[in-house]
Amino acid sequence: MPTGSLARRPVRRRSRSRLGRSKRTTIAFSRLPIIRGLRESRIWSLQWLLSLGLTVAFSWMTYDFLRQPAFVVYQVGVWGNRGVTAEEVADAVSRLAGQNVFYVRPGQVQGWVQGLPGVTKAQVSLSLPNQVSIRVEDLAPEVVWQSGGTRYWVDQEGTVIRPEPRPADLLVVVDADGRQYRPWDRVDKKAILTVKVLAKLLPTPPTAYEYSSAAGITVQSAEGWRACFGLGEDMAPRVALLESILERYREKKEAFVYADLRSLERQFVVPAVRPTEVKKGDKR
Repeated sequence: MPTGSLARRPVRRRSRSRLGRSKRTTIAFSRLPIIRGLRESRIWSLQWLLSLGLTVAFSWMTYDFLRQPAFVVYQVGVWGNRGVTAEEVADAVSRLAGQNVFYVRPGQVQGWVQGLPGVTKAQVSLSLPNQVSIRVEDLAPEVVWQSGGTRYWVDQEGTVIRPEPRPADLLVVVDADGRQYRPWDRVDKKAILTVKVLAKLLPTPPTAYEYSSAAGITVQSAEGWRACFGLGEDMAPRVALLESILERYREKKEAFVYADLRSLERQFVVPAVRPTEVKKGDKR
């Protein structure tokens, strides 16, 4: 015989009747555990439905609450700006108009503002019910740098901010080299410093400040003469030398057209050419 375990069949108990026949015994199970399980299932279902209903109701209330007009952004507050205007900042973030304040992403708004010319940093803060505040750090224009027919705003460090967006009460420096610039390019920082010093020291404001990489700063006067000062902060002795030259030529009732004052010991002055007097009877 093959080896192995055989499953034993359950033995049915038989009982004999009075007539000697066998019959199958029926066993009745208690209904109490089944009823208890059904009740627990119904209770769990009711709890689940109640939880679902509360969740839906709360979600709808939240959605309706967020849709209230009180939370809609209609304007932004801008402060700290010097070169860029508040209107330019508002235009950059115009997509916020009509948006719910809870949906505003400060990081995204910050990126919009920092994309403006001359803006180095922007901080965005939100406050209820619908306030958006933007603090801007940007470059302040110090002079207007004119080159090749284009005027640029330039800060005190010589950084080109952008083409002049609007007229401003700033000193104008004409670049005789005629270079073309783009935002964040650099010009000679010493030239800006020299122009600012001369603007304070010169007794009469010149009609133009001219810059060249070879000569530095040269000023043009309303009387027609030009004076080259070079570059640097120590301009007081050179301005004093210019005043002495002007006084000397006034005394002689003469004029000059150009003075190179870059060296105090070896200044160079070009006198104006006198028109030749024509005597009567002479032919030209």
